[in-house]
Amino acid sequence: MSSQPINLRPLPGRRTADLAHRRRDLHRLLTLRWALGGRLITAQAHGGADDHAELADTVAALEDALDSRHPLMWHAIEADLHLALLDAEHPGDRSTPTADCLVCRRLADGLPNSIRQLVGLGMAR
Repeated sequence: MSSQPINLRPLPGRRTADLAHRRRDLHRLLTLRWALGGRLITAQAHGGADDHAELADTVAALEDALDSRHPLMWHAIEADLHLALLDAEHPGDRSTPTADCLVCRRLADGLPNSIRQLVGLGMAR
């Protein structure tokens, strides 16, 4: 019986698949973080059925997931993401529909291009 050396390195195809999965996971988490942060800002500015505390808890959980699963990228873009959301906060008016609010419409457009480029999503249409 001949012995074969054990290859402990992942196969090239497997490594590529793992990287693609991690990239998709990062993009999904960031997109959710942006969308829920935008929903929280919209709810605070215009009211609605969303529970502010529940949204804030979900946003915090997403940030924890980003920090634990993608720490280097999260630390690189965290400040930019928070600044973009801070810029979107506005006093609003509960009588003004969200669809008529320019700030809320921009939030609904998705991640800002500066953040999209940092994480390799490219420019938004």
